[in-house]
Amino acid sequence: MICLHLAVVNLTLIDLPGLTKVVVEGQAESIVQDIENMVRGFIEKPNCIILAISPANQDLATSDAIKICREVDPKGERTFGVLTKIDLMDQGTNAVDILEGRSYRLQFPWIGVVNRSQADINKSVDMIAARRRERGYFANSPEYKHLASKMGSEHLGSNCEQNYMYTYCNVRNHILKLEQDIELLKAEAERKVEFSSDAIEETPEDIECVESGSSSNFKLLRLQ
Repeated sequence: MICLHLAVVNLTLIDLPGLTKVVVEGQAESIVQDIENMVRGFIEKPNCIILAISPANQDLATSDAIKICREVDPKGERTFGVLTKIDLMDQGTNAVDILEGRSYRLQFPWIGVVNRSQADINKSVDMIAARRRERGYFANSPEYKHLASKMGSEHLGSNCEQNYMYTYCNVRNHILKLEQDIELLKAEAERKVEFSSDAIEETPEDIECVESGSSSNFKLLRLQ
């Protein structure tokens, strides 16, 4: 038996449904808001990497994915823009302006991918062959060959791993800072309790306090 230890990042992929705007027959009237709430419940988490997937053959300005990502991750520290269906764009058009960040800039560069078609799935085209064809598409396309090394599903996976480590370190550092703050607050609280206990033990039961010419009696009570 041969055992291989692969140094890979432990990532959990969650395939969320696309945001919808129209309630179709048989669906609950609240389906639009229910889906948005569910999506937000995941992508608002600071340890979540967001893949904002938009089809290249549609207007990016109407992308619901980009809109909601800007709301939950305004600095773009966890968001990757993924452009699909590049191979299905109308003849004479291309997605270079988007991929190079001129149409809409993200903190991380856009990544274009070419997925299997339904016909490929029906023909049982495996993922190895699909990735090989994807690499060939970008490498041989006149519009995209200068971007080929930064395109494709494999490059996307590599970037997700790197971003995960960046996000993980930020979250870990934040937790460590919180732990330090908690320890400081705990020590300060213990010091105050100790000081109060000493003061109570050393203070006479009755204290005469002169305030505005009047005399008042105070009693200190120890809380059990």
